Amino acid sequence: MVDVLRSELLSIDGVSEAIVSGLDSPESVRVVLSPDANVPVVELLVHEVLSAHGLLSDSEKESSREPTLVPIGMSDSDGRNRLESLAVTEGVGGVTVTASSSNGGIATRPARPGAVGVAEAVVAVVAELSIPGQPCPALLVVRDEELDGSNVVTVLLDLGAGRRRAGAAMLDGGRAYGLAKAVWQALNG
Repeated sequence: MVDVLRSELLSIDGVSEAIVSGLDSPESVRVVLSPDANVPVVELLVHEVLSAHGLLSDSEKESSREPTLVPIGMSDSDGRNRLESLAVTEGVGGVTVTASSSNGGIATRPARPGAVGVAEAVVAVVAELSIPGQPCPALLVVRDEELDGSNVVTVLLDLGAGRRRAGAAMLDGGRAYGLAKAVWQALNG
């Protein structure tokens, strides 16, 4: 199934690379877009392929509404890859988290039920885009604080081999939005 999924994703016009991890069944999917790709069209086609392979819930398959991507707006003046969007799609069949980056990468993960499951899926998709090919960091701590009237989320990640990284971001949107920014900061700051 992994090879078939990879082939179908690569057949989408605008997809230059498809990375599907997992031996027998996909554990994560990362898609890199060509510079001239029509991003909204490619996102829709990737969503259709994932649905056809049972990687999205039944309610997401039947929904005529496209997943909503929330712009995160983290721009790097030096042209480095940055986090572009995050979508948390909820349905009867569960929750799916999707993130995209400025280099055209798209990563999608199903989330376990509950806030911790969503947080872990956010870490996984952000890591897939930020540090591709490396093991997913473990989420050790998430802390929400109010600092001088501003809401801030802070994360502590374990990269393995005794390496830890921390990141923080303002909560100027949804909780998953702030968490994604904090994780991106921890991995790229």
